[in-house]
Amino acid sequence: MKTIAKQFLTLPADQKRTVHFTLCENALQRWRDFVASHVRLGYTETVCGTRQVVDAKLPEDAFRSAQFGHDVAAVDERYLEPIAAMQDHDLEFPDAVEYAYYAVYNLFRKYACHETSTTG
Repeated sequence: MKTIAKQFLTLPADQKRTVHFTLCENALQRWRDFVASHVRLGYTETVCGTRQVVDAKLPEDAFRSAQFGHDVAAVDERYLEPIAAMQDHDLEFPDAVEYAYYAVYNLFRKYACHETSTTG
């Protein structure tokens, strides 16, 4: 019996794309639910000590850019600070929200920036 991952890897590119977008729609909803329950999202950048506000619309714009196949809202540049902040642990989300945030970011990288990977 094949694992789901192995089954996915055997799909043609158009079906993989459908799976990616379907799963990321779920991730985007997780993000929306999180944002709706928080009045203001922010963090302090430890290097400079500045207060940063999280761009709650960034994942939405990333998803839309992925659908269009190119960066339609300067998403690539807008992701630089929050991704660095997450890696520095200045910006932290609950695990499920963090995974959702990264999933949409990776969808953007694959379909708007046309990055390739070995896993689909």
